[in-house]
Amino acid sequence: MERINFVISREIQKDLNKDINFGRAIRIKTEVKFKQMKSWSRSFFAIIDTGAYISLLPHDVWKNADVEIIGTNYWLRGLVPNSKFPVKLGRVKCVLLDSKLNISDGIGMLAFLSDSEQMPLILGFKDVLEKIKMFIDCKNNEAYIEE
Repeated sequence: MERINFVISREIQKDLNKDINFGRAIRIKTEVKFKQMKSWSRSFFAIIDTGAYISLLPHDVWKNADVEIIGTNYWLRGLVPNSKFPVKLGRVKCVLLDSKLNISDGIGMLAFLSDSEQMPLILGFKDVLEKIKMFIDCKNNEAYIEE
């Protein structure tokens, strides 16, 4: 795998800035494409989430992908107590890429598949982040992965 550069985005969080001077929230993102039956999908931006043990794909991302559905009776739980969302469990293949046209080898990954398009696209550890060397230096606006 070549070096794939991540995007360090700094976005204003209006809900936090109304009461305090929170500034900008930092997110690490990458472009990702998913394997379809005969080609690759368009590019999507995914959040790199080092706190997620598994990736999460919204419906508009995986609906045309070449997906192997493993199970359909799973629940995604998060920070909100007593809140859960139904998801499927599946295997998909993706590649990571950047604006310099660097592209990773194909990555087979286990992921939660949401039927909602309101969920964010999140890349977590299982099969993705656990297999790469990741470098993040927000101070100098540099983030990337290498094999």
